[in-house]
Amino acid sequence: MLIAEVQSFDELTAEQLMINVINTSVRADDAEKTAFIANVQKNLRLAINSPTECVHLKCVINQAIVGVVLVRKFGNLCSLFVDPQVHGMGIGRALLNEAIKQCAMKSDVPYVRVNAAANAVGFYEVMGFKALEDQHGRDSSTAMDLAIQPLKKVVAS
Repeated sequence: MLIAEVQSFDELTAEQLMINVINTSVRADDAEKTAFIANVQKNLRLAINSPTECVHLKCVINQAIVGVVLVRKFGNLCSLFVDPQVHGMGIGRALLNEAIKQCAMKSDVPYVRVNAAANAVGFYEVMGFKALEDQHGRDSSTAMDLAIQPLKKVVAS
């Protein structure tokens, strides 16, 4: 398992993975899935066009992308998708842990927030995220956040 930055040449493969996961694993009606796909595509384009403003990682097994995570502006977890064929192997956990680590090193944002799909809330709770009582996610999603400790960059003297 290799965790690495998503490159521009990965865009189509990442997009296809995300759409497949939405269509096969997300519990939502067709209209909500269509809106979700449009939002994911928009965020993917923004990440590809502005790579310094996000953490965008992929998990590769046997030269195939099996998972992706995107955190925009180092605090907005836009997407975390893992191929259903490899669920349970720790890929989502590995991607999220590395993304949080990189966000903490690149920014002073003290949290990572996500609008969790209904079927992903349990995963995020296990990862330490808490539901935000005063905020609501989109449609059937749950607004959640995870407090992180920003890491100050060490300056060589």
